This record gives sequence, C-alpha cells and structure tokens, in this order.
Amino acid sequence: MFKKMGMTLVIVGAITLSGCGAASSSAPTSSSAVDPAAAKLQSAFDTLGGLIADPTNITTGFQVPINLANGVTATWTSAQPGVLGFTTTPVNGLINATVNRPLKGNGDATFSIFADLSIAAELTAGNLTRRWTQGVTVKQSTVDLVVINSIADILALKDPALDRTLNVTVANLTIFARSGGEAFAYDGTGIIQIFGGAAENLTVGKVYTISGLIDWYFGIWEIVNSTAVEQVNATPQNPPKETISGVSGEINSLTTDGAHLSAGLTATAGNFEPIYARVTGKVAVIANRPANYNTYIIDKAIEPAAFVAGTDSVPANALLVYYKTVNYDLIKAYVGLEITIDVVIYAFRNDQKAFAVYYVGGPTGIQANLTPEQKQTIDLAALSVPSSIIVATNLSLPTTGLNGTTVTWSSSDQTVITTSGVVTIPNPAKVVTLTASVTIESLVAKTRTFEVAVGALEVSTMQQLLNLSANTVAYSEGEVMWKNANSTNLVLADATGYGLIFVGFNTIPAFTDLKVGDFIGVNYKVGLRNSRLPQMTEPKILVPTGTKPTIPTPTATTMNATEINTYFAQARVSPNFVTINDLVGYTNSNNTNAYLAGIGNGFIQTFGASNDLRGKKFNVTGWIFDIGAGSPAISMSIQGITYSDATLAPSATLAERLAIASDRYAAIAPKPNAELKQNVVLPVINSVAEIGATIAWTSDNPSVISNTGIVTRPAAGSPNVNVKLSYVLTVGTLSSAAVEINFTVLAVVPGELLTVTAAYIGSTGNMSTTLNNANLIGLDPTLFTVATAKNGTSIEVGLNSAGNIRLYANTTTGKGTSLTITIGTGYAIKGVEVVFGASTNSATTKVILGTEEVNLTSAQSLNSTQTYVDKNVSSLSLQNTQVGGSAGQVLILSIKITYQQVIA
Repeated sequence: MFKKMGMTLVIVGAITLSGCGAASSSAPTSSSAVDPAAAKLQSAFDTLGGLIADPTNITTGFQVPINLANGVTATWTSAQPGVLGFTTTPVNGLINATVNRPLKGNGDATFSIFADLSIAAELTAGNLTRRWTQGVTVKQSTVDLVVINSIADILALKDPALDRTLNVTVANLTIFARSGGEAFAYDGTGIIQIFGGAAENLTVGKVYTISGLIDWYFGIWEIVNSTAVEQVNATPQNPPKETISGVSGEINSLTTDGAHLSAGLTATAGNFEPIYARVTGKVAVIANRPANYNTYIIDKAIEPAAFVAGTDSVPANALLVYYKTVNYDLIKAYVGLEITIDVVIYAFRNDQKAFAVYYVGGPTGIQANLTPEQKQTIDLAALSVPSSIIVATNLSLPTTGLNGTTVTWSSSDQTVITTSGVVTIPNPAKVVTLTASVTIESLVAKTRTFEVAVGALEVSTMQQLLNLSANTVAYSEGEVMWKNANSTNLVLADATGYGLIFVGFNTIPAFTDLKVGDFIGVNYKVGLRNSRLPQMTEPKILVPTGTKPTIPTPTATTMNATEINTYFAQARVSPNFVTINDLVGYTNSNNTNAYLAGIGNGFIQTFGASNDLRGKKFNVTGWIFDIGAGSPAISMSIQGITYSDATLAPSATLAERLAIASDRYAAIAPKPNAELKQNVVLPVINSVAEIGATIAWTSDNPSVISNTGIVTRPAAGSPNVNVKLSYVLTVGTLSSAAVEINFTVLAVVPGELLTVTAAYIGSTGNMSTTLNNANLIGLDPTLFTVATAKNGTSIEVGLNSAGNIRLYANTTTGKGTSLTITIGTGYAIKGVEVVFGASTNSATTKVILGTEEVNLTSAQSLNSTQTYVDKNVSSLSLQNTQVGGSAGQVLILSIKITYQQVIA
C-alpha cells in the first residue's frame, strides 16, 4: 500500500538529510580549547544544521534527539512552548515536538527553539556546553477553527480542505491492534488508523494522547505525521469485535450501506470507519491477480474459481489480505483451508476494487481444523530464523510447532550455531545452514533450511548486489546517500554504484539514528522487488572493515522518455538519483502520480507531489526507489526531494495531453489479427480520462467489423475479409492522426464451435422492449436477438455502468425481470457459461435452455459461475425468481455462449 509521504519536516534523530536554514550558537562555556571533548561537541552541533528541512514552514509535530553522537546530550526548549513545545519523556532516544498552529487569521508565529548540548570534559572536571539556536516559523492554520475532542469528531468531518491541513490532538486512545506500519486506535467513540510517525512505536493495550495531521486515504480519515505520549495510568478500552461468518454477506451489507463509495470521493461524502472483526472464511490465492494483491478470504462454501474481481460500484466477493500485514506469509500457508482470524477491515481499496483487511491476531491467532499433514505444512511455514547474526546470542529454536507438531533442528556447524540455538561469533564469518525437521504422528518428516550469516562476510559491492540471487545472505559496506522520512528505505553507495536497503515497517533504532554521509557495514538477505530491483532486506548494521570511500554528492541525472523506457526494459535495476522534466500530474486514488509523453502505458509514482500539480506540468528531482510489477502498467516510484512550485507550474497544453493519451492508448489498443473469429474488444480509455481524452473508432467495412468491434464473419464457403479499424483521440479541440489496425476476419467453417461473450460496458440505463438489444451487450444483432421482459416488475433488464446486467425481483409472484437471447436460424447454442456478480438480498435465478429449466439457489446466483454443456438449443433465458424478503437483484457479469452453425 503506497501512501502520501510528503512531510514538511524531515526529522531523523541526530541526523540531517539536507542542510536548510541558518542556526546561531554561543561559544562553549567551558574553557578547554584542546580538550578532545570539544571536537565531539562541535561534531554534534554540526549535525543539527539540517535537522529541520524547512524551518520557515512548520505545520505539524516532529521528533528530536536527546542523545547525539559521542555521548553528547541535548536539552530542548522553545521560546513559545504554547505554539511549539517539547515533551520530556523520551522514546528510543527521541522526544516529541508538539505543534499548535495559530488560528486562521492570527498570522504565522516566528520565534526560536534551542538545544542545549552537553558533554563530559575529558581533561578537566565538569561538562562542556553549547547552545544551538534555530529560528522557526509555525504557519497559521489554513482552515477555520475545528474542535476535535474524540475520534468521532474526526470521523464526522466532511470538509476536503482539512486533508493534511488540520492538526489534531486526541486523548485516551487505546491501541487495540497493530499490523505493518499501521496502528489502530479506539476511544469509545470510534476507530481510527494511525499511519507512520509514532505508529511504529505504539504498543497494543496501552493508552496514548496522539497528535498529528488528518489524512484522507482510500475514503478513510487517518492520522499521519503523528507523535504520541503514553497515559500511564489510563484504563484501556477495546472496541466490540464483529463476528463475520459469511464473507459475501458482509461485503453485500457494506455495499448496500455505500461503505465502498467514499474511496473514490472526497470527504464530502463521509468516511468509512474501520471495522474490528473476527472473520471465518477460506484462504484463496487468485492466480491472475497482481502478486501483492492475490490473497483473499472467501466464503468457505465457494471455490477460488468463483472469485469475481470487483468494480468501483460492485466490490470483489472476497476480503483482500493486504500484503504488508504482519504474518502475511503465514496466512498464505493456509491456502484452501477455512480459518478464523481477527482482522481490521480498514478501507475499500478502489485500486484493487475490494475491501481490504489487516490480520492482527499474531502468529498464534489463526484458528483452523487441520489434518495432521496440514499441521505439518503450516508449522513448517511458520518457522523463522534471522538471516544474519552479529553478536553472540541464544536463538529461540522451537521444538513444538504452532499446531502441536514436533520440531527438531540440525546445524551445518555446531561450533557456530548449536541445535539448541547457542550462537558463537566466528572469525572469519561463516554462513551456517540450519535445518528444521517437522513431524507429527507417523507422517514422514518435512524439512526446511535457513541460511544464517554469523559475523561479517566478505564485502559484496553494489554492482555485485545487482546480480545476486534472491535470498542470498551477503554483506556490503557503503555511505548512506539518502533515506526516507520513516527510515524504511535507504540508499547505500560505494564506488561501483547504489543499492537499496529495505528496513520494513517496524522501526529499527540503528537505522533511525543513521544520517546521510555515515559509513556503515550491513549484513542482509537479498530480496528482489518485483523480480527486478535487488533490496537488502533483514538488514543488520556492522562496523565496516574497510575505509570510507570518497563518494561525491550525487548529481541528478536527467531522464527523458527514451531513457525511462530503457530503465523499464532492464532485467535488473538499481536506485538512481534523477530529474524528470515535463511530467503531467493526475489523480491516482489519494496520490498525485504523473505521465510523461513517450513512455506508453507506463507512469511515475511521485511520492510527496502536491495535489496542486494535478493537470499541470512539473519537474521532480529525487531517488528512484521502487519498480512496479507491470500490472496493470509498468511504473517507477520516486521519493521526490524537490518539485516544481505548484503556483508556477503551467497547465499541460492540449498537444502534450494528446501525446500522452496517444502513447498510453497505443499500449492497450487491440493488436493486428490475421485470424479473427471473435468480436474485437475496444478498450475504454479510463487510463487517459484524467487528462480529458476521448476516442472514436471507425471501420472501413462495418458490415464485417462494426465501429464498436462487433464481428460478422463471412458465410461458410466465402473468402476471408480484410478489415481496417482506425481510431482517433481527441483532447479539447485537438485530435490525433488516425491509427490503423488491420484484421483478417475468417469465414465460418461448417461444424466449427464458436464462442462469444455477452457483457455490458457503458452508462447506466435499461434495455428496450421494442428493439433488439444485442449490440448493447456485445452480440451481433444479425445473429442474436436479445429481449427484455418486466413480467410483474416495474423495470426492464438493467444495464449498469459498473459492468453488469441486472434482473429485478417480483417477490410476490417469484416471476421477475427476464433476459432472453435467441440465436438466428441455421445456428444452435451448444453451451453457456453465466458469471454472476454480487447479487443482492438472496435473489434466486431460473435458467431456461430451450425447454430445460434449471432453478438456482441464492448461493448459486451470488458471485459464482454456472456452466451448461452439451446443449442444442436456439435460446436461453435468465429470470429473477426471488419470492419474499426484500427485493433483490440478480447481477450478471457475463454470459459466454458457445454456438455452432447447423449443417443441413
């Protein structure tokens, strides 16, 4: 899950990411010019120069260190503590700077903050001291006074202008769950998500006062850039836990309530409040979904094949398990099995068209009825061993698995790691193989090996890292070039290039305390981000064995479209410090991403880019730190260091927007086909809609391929026909040159089985009672007749922009709306596959194939696929047959028809 990471303040312990602003000082108060402690005091003083990225523009709280390098301590004070004050209780060596912005209309507050530095003198008694002073400006609030006393007050906000502008402070927040970089808080009035900032240091079961900015994220209010102070004597309170035994039912209920709608809207629509729940369902890994978004909890009664990908208006029929949830791999180990787990349904992810959950139950919180073999498999998957160890320790090597299995261990080198877990640091370092053997009852043992680097290995350069295999345990040395605000991504440099350290979502103080320019050694396991970007994962800092190389400050390389395409095409990529010019911003959920003319369907994720850049041209300079999987489109992620001033960035011209639309549509347009038998899918252009492009298709032989892509094949015995389809893109008053695509439509072969799929793509409406509706659902009107009948209802077959065909109920008679498809003379329908969507209120369906009637239950009519083969009929019909209850709708996503020409 990518989030907006822009921060006014970039505070990283006693470190500096970039120098900015001026600080003043007084001379040391102790006279010891030659005392070695004076140099240490000076060094610590110098590190504070870039502590605040922009001291003239403070809008939110931050953290500052009290323990600096070489034993220097810092005491922090403020000239205006009511506007910017410092707490006194440190957490991991940091204290909070809390900010109360002046009210709108009262003007900015400009004053100074102070750090009184102290170190014990080495040549005399007493301490050497020095005061660091920084002028700051706390910006006045940009919104009118909003009183926030509780989570409920935040959840009730409906002003989009408050997004990342309103600072809040809320007391009595109990942290009832954590997962990944998120924490979930409850105060008796509601649930809210805390992301980043203090979230990583919050403890489940403790009560805090939390301050931060509110952020609109996938339709929920969350608190970001947070600081927290524990309320030591407060009594925790946990939210009630909802029990969900039917996943589809829960999703239908949420959809009926409109809980999915806010993700695509502004705060005006109201937000979705996260739900704490115990859910029972089956783990399904869906093969055709992106790798990070393929694990779901589905109803126990349905199979993964019945998974239905969602739309903005009809969510997927399963709960998405977010890939950054804690114990994600353990959840996946239960694939195909029914489990009961505690989760937080935190948002409707409209980028994945599904309600998403964090698992919050921990390694022992999964309940399941398992066979002995399943227990063995899962317990083996649940084992973990650190990939590197740098100090002597005792590893916890369990002898009993989570589900009661017996675990035995063997070691390739007992002198380094014993089977009981005792670790002795060797010199030189060694890689030890630990093997776990899991048994239960009389089953044959299953084994798993772990490679553990003990001590410091030989140095792998950044160039060598680029070619190391996944899961290799390695060691590198280099200079810290860059790290993000949360210290979760760091760029390491040596003389051969750059490498990426990925710390993860649990703060590691050793990395938090690093500053740009530090020279470190690091043990790690190689991870491959989307199989292409090597990452140093599970990192552990060591004292480097070599000397610090001379690494010049990186100069941004300007990348144009050609160079970006080359980067996209590389089998392995590394971080790069780049400038990209003439990007055009657009809305991507809550973030501002960017297009660049010439990179086809690709895009740039620009973290920290202002919403003001949407629809405008801008430049970015920053680090490429991620590469997309290519689904739905290839991408790179840039953590921007600088962006164009939004007030100066010009709007993209029509020509620039048209060029981008042309590039992007060319990547998704149909390809030439010399053996065409089916209708041509003419993709909608939602991928370029944000920049105002429309499209028009034209056929040079519409009797064979229509302007909407419907194919009418030449009769048997006739020659094949060549057809040229062309499209023109238009933005405003400017249109592209026509792009031509050639097809050869094959003549019908007697006895050949053909298939066609009826589905709806268009605006919301209804079928006509007087016309043939075939072309509305992608069928050839010269071959198929499509009719609607209200029967006892008040409405014809519905056509919804969400991409479904809707049949309405008459709950009194059980004879609701019906859809009938009839094939023309000389053809027969041989098979039918009906894919149902999220049908509502237990609607049932009758399927009529010729004279055969099949009555489907509500479960069979809900998010399922029903297949009928070996038929020989001229028509099929589907009817809503619900009786009693609240009127429901049968939602049909597609009807695949297999048909054949009848040979006389």
